[in-house]
Amino acid sequence: MSVVIIGAGHNGLVAAHDLAKAGRKPLVLEAREQVGGGAITTEIHPGFRCPTLTHDTPVWAAVVRDMDLARHGLQFVTPAVELFAPAGDGRALAVHQDPRQTAASIAGFSARDAAAYASYRTAIERVSAVLASLFASPPPDIDDPTGRDLWNLLATARTFRGLGRKDGYRLLRWGPMPVSDLLHEWFESDLLRAALAGPAVSGTMLGPRSAGSSLVLLMRDAHARLAQGARRARGG
Repeated sequence: MSVVIIGAGHNGLVAAHDLAKAGRKPLVLEAREQVGGGAITTEIHPGFRCPTLTHDTPVWAAVVRDMDLARHGLQFVTPAVELFAPAGDGRALAVHQDPRQTAASIAGFSARDAAAYASYRTAIERVSAVLASLFASPPPDIDDPTGRDLWNLLATARTFRGLGRKDGYRLLRWGPMPVSDLLHEWFESDLLRAALAGPAVSGTMLGPRSAGSSLVLLMRDAHARLAQGARRARGG
C-alpha cells in the first residue's frame, strides 16, 4: 500500500520511516528544495547559520534511536545557556543548565525571584511529566478501545495520582490559564516573566494573556523531557 505524505519536515520524515518499517510504501512530497520543514538551519547572513524557525531540536530520544540517526551523522550539543534575555538598560538575564548559575543571574533583577526559581522548575517538571506520559503513547481508539488503550489510560492515571494533591491541583488549574497569570504568581521581574513565557506562545496564534497558553508551556516542557533536554543538532 502506498501512502502520500505532504511535507518533508521532521514529522513527515519520521512518519515515512515508520510507514516503511511497517511495510508500506511512503511517497514524501516537498515544495521546497530542502527537506526539514521547521527544523531547518539556514544562512541568515554570510557566514552566520542558525535555526530558521524551530530553535530547539524537537526529536524525541526514542525516535533518534529507532531511526539510528547517529549513524547518519546526527550529533547533539547541549548549550550551557538555554536562554538569554537582554534588558533595555544594558543588563541581561540568562537561564543556564546549572540552576545555581541561573539563580545568580536572576538575583541581579530580583532576589525574591532567584529564591523562587528552583521551586518553579520543580513544579513545572513534575506536572509536565503527566503530559509526557500521554505523548509517549498512541492515542486511543475512541469507538473501539483495545486492552492496550485501557492500560495506557491506567498508566497515565497512576502518573497523575503520583503527583499528589498539590501538584495534581496545579495541573488541573494551570492548563486553562494564561501563561501571564501563571508567571505572575511566581515572579515579580517583568524580564524573567517575559523570557519564560516565550515557549508558551512560540509557533502559536496565542499571546501571553490567551487562555490555555500555560498548557502550551507544559507541553513544551514535556517534549523537552522526551527529547532528553534542551539540545541542538551540531551543524544544524
